[in-house]
Amino acid sequence: GAIVLLDGPLGSGKTTLVRGLAHGLGLSGEYDVLSPTFALLNIYPTAIPLYHADCYRLSAFEAADLDLVEEARNGILAVEWCKNAVLSERGDLCLALDYCGPGARRVNILASRQLSDKIQSIMAADFRARRASAPAGINMKE
Repeated sequence: GAIVLLDGPLGSGKTTLVRGLAHGLGLSGEYDVLSPTFALLNIYPTAIPLYHADCYRLSAFEAADLDLVEEARNGILAVEWCKNAVLSERGDLCLALDYCGPGARRVNILASRQLSDKIQSIMAADFRARRASAPAGINMKE
């Protein structure tokens, strides 16, 4: 029943982030994770079912008719263009992505209290590992 809300302009990496989530959850390489802009909802057979919605073309009323939260109650729901779905207060994890140039993205993370400490711990451990393995001359700051 976890809800991941993704916001950001075109090209900011929302679908790419969902692709990474799907593969992290064990999605087979035979599946291609694409934006469900026209399908509205894709469901991927992962360790925990992943429901990938795109509300770009929808009004708030149309998005409400999809009843995405109920649809994905037994898995993870990732919603692109979440503001169109009026789910802002329902998200366990809100990721606001921004395109900062070729190969560069900025992500602002807002997590529920339950996830916040765990996410910070995982990110800190990952950062320490990357800093330890960075080539000489690369200066990584927290």
